[in-house]
Amino acid sequence: MAIRTPICEILGIEHPIILGGMMGISDGNLTAAVSNAGGLGTLSSATFGVDGIRAELTKLAELTDKPFSVNLPLFHPMVPDLVKLLPEYDVKIVSTSAGNPAKYIDVLKEMGIYVIHVVSSVRTALKAQGAGWTRL
Repeated sequence: MAIRTPICEILGIEHPIILGGMMGISDGNLTAAVSNAGGLGTLSSATFGVDGIRAELTKLAELTDKPFSVNLPLFHPMVPDLVKLLPEYDVKIVSTSAGNPAKYIDVLKEMGIYVIHVVSSVRTALKAQGAGWTRL
């Protein structure tokens, strides 16, 4: 029996399964495999650097036509460069983590990117909501 939830409709996926942006693990191959299986694959950007992310996004374009996301760990100094790179690869979904999304949320939304912020507690969820992230 298939499980469909509102998140499936919003993200354009078949199953309510989201791959975490795991450093050193969530590369283009794993991201594409999860997306092709009907979940939302997530590419870890912190692992690869800007040039490496270009290569992984190019690989993703060859491996899947399904929705995927790119994880932006907000503590990382290359995040501003990665944000500029996203439209070039038509990234539609971003997960942010490891920091306050307030600095980037409006910029990403203006780019037409759906933002999922990873939170670890009710306190950080409320902080994210105050920064402009809204719940489903």
